[in-house]
Amino acid sequence: MRGEAFSPPAATLLALSALLTLGACAPSFSDAFERERAAAIRTHGAGRYVEAAQHWEQVAKEAPDKHQRYEALYRAAVSYKRGKRGSEARRLYQRILKEAPDTSRAPRAAYDLADLDIEGGKDAAGFKAMEQVIERYPDASTGPSALNRYLVWLEDQQGEAAAKAWLESRIPRQEGTELGQYLHYAYAKLLLSMGDKRGALARYLLVADKYPYPKGALWDDSLFHAAELEQELGNPQGAVKHLKRMLKEREPSSLSGSYERPRYSESQYKLALLYRDALHQPEDAIREFERLRKDFSTSILRDDAAWQEAKLRVQRNDTSGACRAMRWLRDEIPDSRYSACGQLLCSELKPLDRECRDYIQRELRPAAEELDDASEAP
Repeated sequence: MRGEAFSPPAATLLALSALLTLGACAPSFSDAFERERAAAIRTHGAGRYVEAAQHWEQVAKEAPDKHQRYEALYRAAVSYKRGKRGSEARRLYQRILKEAPDTSRAPRAAYDLADLDIEGGKDAAGFKAMEQVIERYPDASTGPSALNRYLVWLEDQQGEAAAKAWLESRIPRQEGTELGQYLHYAYAKLLLSMGDKRGALARYLLVADKYPYPKGALWDDSLFHAAELEQELGNPQGAVKHLKRMLKEREPSSLSGSYERPRYSESQYKLALLYRDALHQPEDAIREFERLRKDFSTSILRDDAAWQEAKLRVQRNDTSGACRAMRWLRDEIPDSRYSACGQLLCSELKPLDRECRDYIQRELRPAAEELDDASEAP
């Protein structure tokens, strides 16, 4: 029994075995590799880019595997580029593309190589190379930037019609790639620039449908712009529909950080404005303003929402609700520009040491001035 008591459990043996296996599989770095890498990082941080590049080339020579070697060569090329040594950078970018065209650094090397030509004033060659980046690496992270830069150049050189024709030929071939959503989105933006609002609206909605949440990187932007266009086209109900569709997917997070998309709080605010100004539904507007200030804890629009909510409540003779919103504002965001104006909407609040800005006070005057003008009219 005593012998059994000191025998390690089977699970422990398996864990130790796994750790040993992982250790055996981990790359072994030589002293020279570590020394040169440390020197490369140090000199790059000090702004001595050419010296850093030379150290990275030494790191590549000492690298234990292909991945480490071409990562070091790429870093060397970037350092040469920053050090204004274009020929050395070009040599290394070309080497990566020749020797390791399927590695993760190849798309970036091709992009940077095109950028070298553009920076050197060889726009035609550079943007032709940028087009090849789009063609060869549509799933790489370089795709969206390459697409945007190429389209700006193409429009500038040949006009919007040429850019439209280029996108129409490109989309069918690459809409199933990571770049697909960016191609459709660029097409929507171009249609809008050309004055085709309905075509742009349809294309923005296509992006939202074809590349939905949570994987669609442009899903929220597409719905936001679709809502803008619906409003411009005289359909505020359609705008509300698109914004609600977006906000329905908003996920609360109990962890540090959140799932917030950049457009969420802006869309919540826009939704409230639509109810107030376009649909003339003040109760719905109050609800949406209140939701923004309470539920969007990281939004910079919370104090704006509280102020707009309180103004609407005053207009509807809901003084207790207005005071509630203004007390919340002073408690939660005491430094807000509206905090010093709280007593203007809630007489129960005392003025603060600082004064309410004139431009904010003027927001509250039009209604009173209109009444005065009406009483003075013959």
